[in-house]
Amino acid sequence: MPFLVFALGGGLIPLPLTILQLLAFDVGSETLPALSLSREPAEPGIMARPPRPRKEGVIRGPMRVRAWFSWARSSPCSRWRAFSTFY
Repeated sequence: MPFLVFALGGGLIPLPLTILQLLAFDVGSETLPALSLSREPAEPGIMARPPRPRKEGVIRGPMRVRAWFSWARSSPCSRWRAFSTFY
């Protein structure tokens, strides 16, 4: 969207970031996670397992419950830490 405003405005409205800056930021911020995933050891037998059914979602009930409990446990701590830091 910003590029369209820049292009249609004849270059009078400058871009907040140039295309090369955006590309450099994207490549720079994705390098470390990609390297860490490449160093993770493979799970044994993962390719021998059959695929999940089409109707089954990626995030199932037990995972959702674990995520919710993790958030419910950490959120009050984070709020208290922010409150005690800034006030």
